[in-house]
Amino acid sequence: MHSDRLIRKTVRSRLTALASGVAVAAFALAACASAAAQPIGDHGSQGRIGAICQGAMGLEQGEAQYGACVESLRSSASDLAADAAMGRARTRCLAEGLTPGSADFNVCELNTAPAERAAVRATPASEPPRASGSYFYASPEQTHRREQLACASLGYDPAGAAFDSCVAGLQGALFEADNPSQ
Repeated sequence: MHSDRLIRKTVRSRLTALASGVAVAAFALAACASAAAQPIGDHGSQGRIGAICQGAMGLEQGEAQYGACVESLRSSASDLAADAAMGRARTRCLAEGLTPGSADFNVCELNTAPAERAAVRATPASEPPRASGSYFYASPEQTHRREQLACASLGYDPAGAAFDSCVAGLQGALFEADNPSQ
């Protein structure tokens, strides 16, 4: 009987320590997300995303690959904005003293994220990198490097899994544009 209470007390204290650690980690992650480059919007083909597809990828307007690049990066930019908004929502809910994982915390995040998403502003970084030559003459290694530069230009951290997802999405979109199904 005594050992059951001791076990429950130990488990409770470890769970409390774990929750505190998760809260600190979430706060740090949210702080990093809000300090990172903001997602970039695109207003037509002349916007930032179009400039990335032209500059970093070596594509020109009117090419199927250019359209695929713009659509893929636009989707990735939207995902990046959603992630940044959720990070800021998490920070606000933590600041209110709510416990991560609790129903109140989850509801707070869900209710706060849309307002945070609306607050995201495009903050263009420096000029996107310029590809040396056309996409169509680039080696597979050069093309992969260009895809990485395009995702980094959006604001993705190359050390994160979301960066890899952006690159893979762009690769898939360009592959489909290069190999249209009959």
